[in-house]
Amino acid sequence: MIFRRWIPVAALTVAALFMALTVAIATGYPMRDFDFKGRFLLISAVVFLIWSTQFLVYFFRLWRAKAEPLETMRADWQKALPTILSGTVGVLLIGTYLYSLSALKFMITAVIPFWADAPLLAFDRALIGDVQIIARELQTSMPAIGWFYWSWHFINIIGMTWVLHWQSEDGRRLVLAFMLTWGIGMTFAYLGSSAGPLFTGAYDPALAPHRVQWMSEALWKN
Repeated sequence: MIFRRWIPVAALTVAALFMALTVAIATGYPMRDFDFKGRFLLISAVVFLIWSTQFLVYFFRLWRAKAEPLETMRADWQKALPTILSGTVGVLLIGTYLYSLSALKFMITAVIPFWADAPLLAFDRALIGDVQIIARELQTSMPAIGWFYWSWHFINIIGMTWVLHWQSEDGRRLVLAFMLTWGIGMTFAYLGSSAGPLFTGAYDPALAPHRVQWMSEALWKN
């Protein structure tokens, strides 16, 4: 059955959601801060992006084959429906998983107060020196660095959208690898609980790109 491909994904999603709810209840963290509406709209946008892209590719193939579009689409609709539903289920599961990890990230300090700032800052300085001096030297390039910093969001969504078009074993493995990478990363985020140099006075936020400053303000509020 086509939905069987999502069983491991569903298991990871349920585990992450259970962990997030457990931590929220145990710590009394205000769940209203998790922005359910915003995340749901983002997931819905990804679903729309995936299936509108697939429809455009399908329609382009019909045009190249010079087929009668309405008749062909009517004949193909029932065959395509399980695939459409399967992909939608996959996006919803992955979106819920990432949302659960985001909630866990918000609650790090409620579970393990930040302790690793000093050793991580010492490691940074031993590795690359004084980051403020480097930041001053790169001020003219900071807007471009800010865009590059945010580009991972687009790469993340586009990459997952591309992989979810695959109906192969490789696609399933890549989705699981993606989810496990985030899950393992969140485990290390708890173990190395730290606020970061923007919040400890070790780095002047005014030197950071505007997009980083905006994010730091949101994190500081949290």
